[in-house]
Amino acid sequence: MGAHMNGASSSRASVPEFSTPKAPATSEFSAPKEPEKHGELKLWQAYVHVVKGNVGPGCLSMPYAFSQGGLIPSLCIMIVFAPACIYCMLLLVWSKHKMLLDGGARGVSPRQINFEEVGVYALGTMGGKIIEVFVLFTQLGVCSIYFDFCSTNLHAVFPNVEAKVFIILMTPVTMMTVLIRDARGLVVFSTIASFFIVSALLTIYGEVIPHLGGDLYKGPIRMFGQLDRVPLVFGSLAFAFEGIGLILPIESSLAENQRAGFPRVLGIGMTTVAIIFLITGVLCFVALGTVDNASITASLLGVGLGEKVLDLLNMMVCAAVFLTYPLQFLPAAQIVEKKTGQDQTVTAKFRGIAPEGASNEAVALIPTGERALTNAPMAAGTSDTRATEESVRLSINESSTPPPEAPPGCLRSCTWKGRLVPLWILLRMMLVLGTALCAYSLPDLGILITLIGSVCSTTLGLILPPIIHQRLYGDTYSVARYTLHGAVMLIGVVGGSLGFFSAVKDLLASASGER
Repeated sequence: MGAHMNGASSSRASVPEFSTPKAPATSEFSAPKEPEKHGELKLWQAYVHVVKGNVGPGCLSMPYAFSQGGLIPSLCIMIVFAPACIYCMLLLVWSKHKMLLDGGARGVSPRQINFEEVGVYALGTMGGKIIEVFVLFTQLGVCSIYFDFCSTNLHAVFPNVEAKVFIILMTPVTMMTVLIRDARGLVVFSTIASFFIVSALLTIYGEVIPHLGGDLYKGPIRMFGQLDRVPLVFGSLAFAFEGIGLILPIESSLAENQRAGFPRVLGIGMTTVAIIFLITGVLCFVALGTVDNASITASLLGVGLGEKVLDLLNMMVCAAVFLTYPLQFLPAAQIVEKKTGQDQTVTAKFRGIAPEGASNEAVALIPTGERALTNAPMAAGTSDTRATEESVRLSINESSTPPPEAPPGCLRSCTWKGRLVPLWILLRMMLVLGTALCAYSLPDLGILITLIGSVCSTTLGLILPPIIHQRLYGDTYSVARYTLHGAVMLIGVVGGSLGFFSAVKDLLASASGER
């Protein structure tokens, strides 16, 4: 996981795998205490991130899921799945707190601890790698769906333009938005996106509620769908709760004195999300009867409702999803950057400037002369931190201490048109291009939603959190707690397996032209 992770892994070498060391919280291995800094999230901002990080294409696919499974099976699955998913998110946060309390951070800043770090501490190196793979595929899959979702809705507004053309047009703009490397810098995006998605949802409700009497759909409400379609409901729901990979990055971006309140904010936020899913799915399904598109906003254009209103609705939804892309992209980008030595701590280290929150181990790798310069005062009469960095670089060039060398195979930048471009920028652009290419080749939006939800989202959201929590808190478990966690994991395994096989069946049928 890059230079920073290698340092963290080496410090854990003496800790047996699958163990929970009981070092006191005040030991030298404890996470350093951080002062509150300008730009850190407040609890209300964390609430916005949590809600917006989960209300997106998955929410707008709820009417499709209800249409596939029927009203009663869909309601039963949601009533069971939603509390289990929220509980597992809380388990993940509590597991991180336990890791910090036991001194498991080993000098790493709490801001840098994510799902993978907690997995390494609880399950060993292999457990962390498994989580990395699932987080990577989940978040990049979500981003691919975002491309496909936006292109589908824009095509509904501009039917003379092929949907794939919009994917091509969106790609360069999206590349610019992912250059923000911290969740704190995405607050504005999330706030604007939340406004758009709330406006879109209210518009949807306003359009369908007057038609609940049956003037659009004359037949009886289907209480039960076909049995082989019910697993798709589970996969769609698992995908809809798409923010599991964002929970710890959001919590880490809070000011330290507010992190204790995050579990309550997370519970309230995810309950809000579940209620929104329920209302959207039930209202649209009852009003329309049959929904054959995973985007309800695109489906509404075909049922005779106000065209201008729906065109505006589709544009608002596209804007909301587009602005959420950088937040969903962030966990995957951080994993790739760590693996290639491009994470922020390492990048700053090789400039001779350690970022705020860098671990003592990372700072110790900077030569002494340069480390002393990291505290250099700002140039007189300036308030721009770039002036400070420039003065540091000049001082380093004039000093007798040679600059630090990157580890073998760790490239810091590439040359493009005679200019040096940081490699992390190129990596992020390549990842965006990969998600765009995936969306370009998708046969069906609904199938991919179910596939990713059944495999990746179920594993991360329902199976791994109870295992991690048990490794850290197992000595305090009662029989009831073991039973509860076993039931949650069973739901994930059975539902995920059924959803996966159902999605693969549909994928093969779609590829052969039978669907």
